[in-house]
Amino acid sequence: EIEVGDWSSDVCSSDLMKKFKLDEDRKYAFDFIVTILYMQHLFIKAKKAREFSIDVIDYYIILEIIHHNNNEFIQKDFAQLFDKNESSITRALNHLEKSGYIERILCDDNKSKLVKLSPTGRNIVLEVEKEVSKFDEYIFSDFSPENVKVGIKNLIDIANNSFDYIDNI
Repeated sequence: EIEVGDWSSDVCSSDLMKKFKLDEDRKYAFDFIVTILYMQHLFIKAKKAREFSIDVIDYYIILEIIHHNNNEFIQKDFAQLFDKNESSITRALNHLEKSGYIERILCDDNKSKLVKLSPTGRNIVLEVEKEVSKFDEYIFSDFSPENVKVGIKNLIDIANNSFDYIDNI
């Protein structure tokens, strides 16, 4: 058993999970498991994004968000979404535009800019998602399709409960 102070800085290491003896009574076990899975997804995305010379933050907060919003997003909404100043977002967008991963189009109001994935940017997101899907298939490979379906439904219910909780605090 390891204590919080003993955690490895490499949360993607299977050695960390092997050292950490989980039992169902630990209140922090769920948080730890979710964090490990999230970090491993992030690790896969970062590794794949680096193949295209894209910083994982640029990939994650920009390309993926655009992709999951019908391939377009209003530029100023990034700053609001992440509570960052617009100049930080603009620098990241400039890099992605210069690299050919996004396109920015002036909106009809002549103030706002619509950020869209370029065909190259869309292909990168699809390549990264393909790699993450391989990981997901692997981690679920020991489970029946029914157990996977039930497990995912349970996680969705947990996520919805978390939204309800946050909305009421």
